[in-house]
Amino acid sequence: MRIAVLYSGQGCPDLLEEADTVLQMEEVVSTLMQMDHSVVPVAYGEARTKLRALRQNLDLVFNLVESVEGSDARIYEAAELFESFNLPYTGCGAASLRRLASKTEQKLIMREHHLPTPDFIGADSLQYIGDGAPSKFIVKSDTEHASVGLDSTCLVEGIDQAKKLIALKSAEYGGFWFAESFIDGREFNISVLGRAGHAPRVLPPAEMLFVDYPDNMPKIVDYKAKWEQDSFAYSATVRSFTYPDSDRELLSTLCDLSVRAFELFELTGAARVDFRVDSKNRPFILEVNANPCLTSDAGFMAAAREDGLSAARVLETLFPVSES
Repeated sequence: MRIAVLYSGQGCPDLLEEADTVLQMEEVVSTLMQMDHSVVPVAYGEARTKLRALRQNLDLVFNLVESVEGSDARIYEAAELFESFNLPYTGCGAASLRRLASKTEQKLIMREHHLPTPDFIGADSLQYIGDGAPSKFIVKSDTEHASVGLDSTCLVEGIDQAKKLIALKSAEYGGFWFAESFIDGREFNISVLGRAGHAPRVLPPAEMLFVDYPDNMPKIVDYKAKWEQDSFAYSATVRSFTYPDSDRELLSTLCDLSVRAFELFELTGAARVDFRVDSKNRPFILEVNANPCLTSDAGFMAAAREDGLSAARVLETLFPVSES
């Protein structure tokens, strides 16, 4: 097949999260070439011009675009471009990506369909809180997905402090921020691999373990834990696929909820559903990611290997595409 691999991140090489998107492209290109495909990488900033020139000689666009002009909120624009050119492409369609662009919009849709998600305060100060206000909140970006600006100071007590920090974070980093009820407990990532016309395949559940974290250090996967390799948080945040028998029912529930979310948002290709589980073993969906990182050390590919899938098998499964 003749494949163009579209990627973002080329404009900000000094940002760790953006450099990782370029590494992802390089690994995907290498794997596709080993599969005997003809491959050309295309930076998204050049996509419109290059795709117009290439489209008569392309069989597929492999979509790795994670942001547009530095904004994760505009991720769906890449899929819209492919659809406007009537080009087949991997992953979710533009409509699904648009629905998932805002974490708070995701949460409203999940609440409407009775999927468990933490209470929250929106960027507009509207409160989506059930019986009894949460005592602790975590303040997050509504649209960015690389934990930018997320650290221990994002944990606050009470609604008033949460609203103040929303305003501060919005001023410092730009964009919309919101406050989510902090679920003090375990953290899980469930990866799902979908193919049109087939039931989604749930990959082995992964738990993020916070090894030897001191009592005064919140157990969250913040920016340092994700990106700063020389930090304590990075080395002490460990992915595990090993569970006691007592977790069997919980894991089954997490997988079932992940499939429900996958189907609710009409996803195809690769997706990841992030959970926190409280002390009473109640799961809460934090967010649904329709474009998870496919680098070899990222969670999706780790789960795929745990399920016996090679990188080539994963990429091949992603070939079924959204239709315009």
